[in-house]
Amino acid sequence: MKDPVFLVVDDDGMVRDILVQYLNSFGYSQVLQAKDGKAAIKILQTSKVQIDIVISDWEMPKVDGLTLLRSIRMNPAQASMKFLMVSSQSSHERMKISRAAKSHVDAYVVKPFRAHILKEKIDALLNENKSENETESDNEDSKDYGKVRIKNQRQTEAGKVIGVVDLPPLEYDIQQMNVNLILSLAKSYKKVKWFEKAIKLCKDASLVFPDNADVLYHLADALFLSGDIKSAKDILKTVIKIEAYHIEAHQLIDEIRQKSVAP
Repeated sequence: MKDPVFLVVDDDGMVRDILVQYLNSFGYSQVLQAKDGKAAIKILQTSKVQIDIVISDWEMPKVDGLTLLRSIRMNPAQASMKFLMVSSQSSHERMKISRAAKSHVDAYVVKPFRAHILKEKIDALLNENKSENETESDNEDSKDYGKVRIKNQRQTEAGKVIGVVDLPPLEYDIQQMNVNLILSLAKSYKKVKWFEKAIKLCKDASLVFPDNADVLYHLADALFLSGDIKSAKDILKTVIKIEAYHIEAHQLIDEIRQKSVAP
């Protein structure tokens, strides 16, 4: 993957400098800057390089971070761009997270934060980019879930071959898997609607990684998809306790809330 290009947007020059220093310390050298959302939109329209990740403050004059996010999401040419929202602590933070989630923000961090928190968020976004850039020509057999690899399996109906599809493995070795592999397998199970397998995988993984918010989120999502909404809500409460600004968890909470009030 090419070196990612960042756009840092903040009306406070000192904060911009700190964010740039953080990014440089992580090994990222291609960093553009904008003093507010209006300047950022101009850069996005005129830049000759593809910007991969926008790191933007929420509270800014002229054009704020949420308006900038919505502008990006409305542009098909910028659909793959990741957006990390930065906000100050306030009593309205949960409401703001919900608004940002509905506008499809990718990650959220609250000031003040330490460098390692920012790095974790960026690493997660870059890993998502890597997964999204995998093409159909990629060899699925190269994905190793511990001691078990994905195999091409045939779907049959009354003994007749009706197609060849890639299915996730029925077995896995949780002790041989890292978090990224676990999350990838959980997504694969959900994609083919093997919700019980996804639930079991995430429960097994939660014993190995008990404080991993992403593992628990995928457990809640699988429970929700299987129809066990009460258990999903209980797990989501734990996710929020571990990572208060987990965007996907807040999106799922909103979806559950809307489902519960639907006629």
